[in-house]
Amino acid sequence: MNILDTSIHQNDETGLGSTENEKQLRSALRQFSRKNLFDIILPLLSDYVTCDELVSQIRHLKCKTTERVIVDVFVDLLKEREITDEEITDILPIVMLMGIANNPSRRMWTAYTLQGHVDVDKFSTDLEDDIKHNFHENNIHSAVKVYCLDKIHWIQIIMKKLVRSKLKVSPPIYVAHFIGEPYLFFSPPSSDRLLEPLTQAFGYDNYKFSNLNGKDLYSLLQHLKQKGSKRGFKGHSSKLCNVKETTLGKDFSQYTEKRKFISDLMGPCPPKLSNYVVEAKNLPWKANITNSILRDKTFNMKIEFKTMDTIEMLKDMAESGALRVPPPSYVINLLGTGKNNIKLRVQGVNGATDSENQTDAERN
Repeated sequence: MNILDTSIHQNDETGLGSTENEKQLRSALRQFSRKNLFDIILPLLSDYVTCDELVSQIRHLKCKTTERVIVDVFVDLLKEREITDEEITDILPIVMLMGIANNPSRRMWTAYTLQGHVDVDKFSTDLEDDIKHNFHENNIHSAVKVYCLDKIHWIQIIMKKLVRSKLKVSPPIYVAHFIGEPYLFFSPPSSDRLLEPLTQAFGYDNYKFSNLNGKDLYSLLQHLKQKGSKRGFKGHSSKLCNVKETTLGKDFSQYTEKRKFISDLMGPCPPKLSNYVVEAKNLPWKANITNSILRDKTFNMKIEFKTMDTIEMLKDMAESGALRVPPPSYVINLLGTGKNNIKLRVQGVNGATDSENQTDAERN
């Protein structure tokens, strides 16, 4: 048998008699709250220890049901069953993967956009089989685990290779895929070697780097979807809100209309931005310049907004007259077209943006 197809964890001792195995399992289980241990983890591991067995043992020991006690009793019960290394290699990836799924904001995620058309999303088992097949075809030695939770495919990939006749195991790579959405989120960022067979396993033709990373997966997804829905939007739409028409054109003197105009531009649920940096390069002078030297010159612009909620600030600026309406193109590009590099970080329940850089922003 090829050594690359053997157990991920190689130890002299077997089962939970191995200190390293026990340490890894305890550490993975302690990521969860008491509720999640009972609701998520223990049902997944019921082939080894059932919830009833665990509760019965805790009552027998007359212990308070804390997270630590649950983990210790669970591991002790596994020891009593003389669990093998092979069984541990089935348990650990599940627990580690569910730990990421339960609290993804502990990691930084990098977004990739899938290209092509897929009619039906795959079930977890089919997807796992296809990923393993594609990896095998591309001579990628790895252990792959796929699990579906809350309409998200959670994938763990552990790369394996031989170094001087010894098996070397890389830290896990995690992938999140919102079912029905053409996006993959990697932690840490991946290479073409993994991305190509993984993209094909999902049924897509190609992928591209989305220049987007952060800790809040839902804000990242929301940003990507809004950018996609506004792709190709240029200039100002007359249908964004019901602005009064006059003989001189649209009347933006009413404060509520100004605010609504900006609000409609941003969409119904924009991500919460705490720091928004706009960078435009090689801008031409637009004023009537008589000096021929200046007429041929270009300039670079950088605007930085620092606030608890940049979107609300832009609305307030428009309402108070500090931001012209219709707004500059960089406001339209904020969640629309344009190149950007945005970092979203968790802030409360909504998520927040650390920074966004836009280059060559569209100009009217």
